[in-house]
Amino acid sequence: MAALGSCLGVAFVVDDIHKGCNLAFRYPAPQSDSHISAFHRLSSALVAKLFRPKNALCNQTFELVIDDLRFVSHPVAINVQPSATQGHRETSMFNVIFALDETKFHMEMMDPSYVRRDHKKRVEAYAQVAAQLANALLHEENRVGFVTKEVRELLHIRDEIAQNERVHHQNNMDESGGNAQEAYTEVDFDLQTLIDVALGKSVLANDLKAVYHGLEEDGSVHVVVNRWVQLSLTLHDSNRFDMTSIRPYHTLLLLTDNDKILDALPADASPHLRLLIEAHNPLRDFHELMVETGIPLKQLFRLAAHLVYWGVARIVDAVTMHNIYQVRPTANLHAHSAPALEFRRKFTSFELGEVLATFMGKHRISVYMNTLSQHRKLEYIHMLIWLLQHDFIGQLHRYIYLMIPQEGKLPASLRLSSPAPGDAITPSPSEPSLEKDYMAQLARMSSSSPVFDLFQRLSPYFHGQHHMVEIMWRENVTRAELRMVLSTYQSILAFAVHE
Repeated sequence: MAALGSCLGVAFVVDDIHKGCNLAFRYPAPQSDSHISAFHRLSSALVAKLFRPKNALCNQTFELVIDDLRFVSHPVAINVQPSATQGHRETSMFNVIFALDETKFHMEMMDPSYVRRDHKKRVEAYAQVAAQLANALLHEENRVGFVTKEVRELLHIRDEIAQNERVHHQNNMDESGGNAQEAYTEVDFDLQTLIDVALGKSVLANDLKAVYHGLEEDGSVHVVVNRWVQLSLTLHDSNRFDMTSIRPYHTLLLLTDNDKILDALPADASPHLRLLIEAHNPLRDFHELMVETGIPLKQLFRLAAHLVYWGVARIVDAVTMHNIYQVRPTANLHAHSAPALEFRRKFTSFELGEVLATFMGKHRISVYMNTLSQHRKLEYIHMLIWLLQHDFIGQLHRYIYLMIPQEGKLPASLRLSSPAPGDAITPSPSEPSLEKDYMAQLARMSSSSPVFDLFQRLSPYFHGQHHMVEIMWRENVTRAELRMVLSTYQSILAFAVHE
């Protein structure tokens, strides 16, 4: 996904057959006179000139890099032949432009987990968004002349504000006895005023504003262009989540309120999607949701993957008393941070730091919850879900390793105590023959029993590649059966807890 905060703004350039190339709209305005980004330092005339490419370069992605500023745009050439219903079209070209801060990408490249192809994917994501938005605007221009009408209004607003500034400037010059020639020089006007007036009168300006904020704040946005064309835009990578990795013991964790997600759905959204959003509960896994909703499991997985793609949900293990959680290293633990203040507003009786202290990654949540009253348990679960939504905590899983004693010696009678000091044990090697010989020796030494038979059946998973819940699902065994095996053969098993 493209990094949030990397887009400095959105701009809209037009080529009018009467007024020539113009920057019709640029959003947002600079934060202050002392914090003017490179996006705003470029004059309107220069932006208009740079982003009016030749027609041969239109109807495709158009990129331009100036220092640490990368512009990703999608210019569209319009046939200006007279329309039977709309008359003569004045707009011959328009260009939807996103300005990206390359310094944000350079900073991320210092992260060891950064992959160089991520930068290319982020640029491609903005190019895709620009193309979708431009094509929607072209559709509305061909249908009702939307772009021509909106551009006419935006340019009129700009000219009117500029004229008012000239008159005001001239009056000041007259009062001070200045040179009359200076009154007709180019006069700068407040960009925020221009934006405010444009937002009050232009549908196009409001659509561009909604797109900018949606992409910057959530990475996705749903807009209705000209109150007619429903458009869903996202910066999320469609390949970043593999649907085949979803398991029945997983569940859907929505990252925002149900109502907000439901309101953002298009009118023709799948009824099953609405049903899943309404029925979702982090305490119930997909298998339970299947029984409750009647939606087939594979369809549930597809719907869940769809919500993950749009950045409004994550796939997690269903919250149970057996889960182990730990505070993430990236969590913002500052007492006066925005998340901490939000937590305090939502859970007035608790402090974020005190609650996070209960997630040390050492014990199941049941250990702490058993000390709470029934009312406090419910509050604790709500806080746990909130912390998962805001990525404060992550789940740890328990992995199992078969430990082969040196020289293949078996612990005497497989006692539950540790092997003798001389029988130092090492993790099971990758050589399958050594493990096979050891298992054969173990079979000869052990009496046949249901526990040993289950141990043999589960032994292929004792290489630290599958956590306990995954093993239970794959082999259809209960937690009690698995624990019986682990307790019986704990002298030749080792355990690791990690994500």
